Amino acid sequence: SQVHDFNPYEKVSAQPMYREAGIEVQGYGPDAVTVAEGGDWMQLKNVAFSKGSTAFTLCAASQNGGAVRIVTGGFDGEVLCDVKIEAGEMKEYTVETAAFEGVSDLYILFAGDVNAKWWQVTGK
Repeated sequence: SQVHDFNPYEKVSAQPMYREAGIEVQGYGPDAVTVAEGGDWMQLKNVAFSKGSTAFTLCAASQNGGAVRIVTGGFDGEVLCDVKIEAGEMKEYTVETAAFEGVSDLYILFAGDVNAKWWQVTGK
C-alpha cells in the first residue's frame, strides 16, 4: 500500500501502489519485479508533476510482447503515453508524453504480459 506522495522525476520502483487489480510482485528489494497480464492495473495517488512531463521511461520485459498505458486522473482520464513492450529481456523504453502539470492520481494499465522494474518521468 502506498504510504507517501510520489516524485515522478526520480526512478520509482514499479511495486508501490495505492490500489491494483491482478498485479503480482515477485522478489524483494531492488530485485523485485511487478508481474502483470492484460487487464491488470495499478493506481498511484497524488503524483506531483511539478515540472510537467515530456517523456516517460519504463524498465520492462515481456515474453510475448505487451503494452502499458499511462493515464492521469482515472481509467478514462488523460492519456500521457502508451509504451509498447517488445518480446524479450528487461530493457528501458522511453516515449514522449502529452504535456501535463499538477498533482494527479496516475493509472498504469497493462495489455499482454509485462514485467516491470521501475519508471521515471522527464520534466520540462
